[in-house]
Amino acid sequence: MTVKRWEHMADMLIRLMATASLVAVIFLGYQQHRSQECFQRYADAQAVTTAARANAAEQDRQAQSRLYMDIATRPEHSIAALNAYLRSQRETDSQRAKNPIPPPPSAVC
Repeated sequence: MTVKRWEHMADMLIRLMATASLVAVIFLGYQQHRSQECFQRYADAQAVTTAARANAAEQDRQAQSRLYMDIATRPEHSIAALNAYLRSQRETDSQRAKNPIPPPPSAVC
């Protein structure tokens, strides 16, 4: 083989490697972008769920405090206080059911 032919083959090989590298960079950039979007959606869903569940927990805590106070200060109203507490629990259970914990990113991304 002549020197000119070797130079041509080397040039073609370099161009092929450069093209393959460019394709790989574009593909990996796209994959990274998709992963980033997925993690952002997960973080957004987790924030909404956490806020709703924290609100439900606060409602539970307040309802329990009212129940204890009613039993301690107005024992004659204990049954009504207990029924109010149970109603509150059903409402917060429903709120939790409407805001399930999202699956982890490893399952969805």
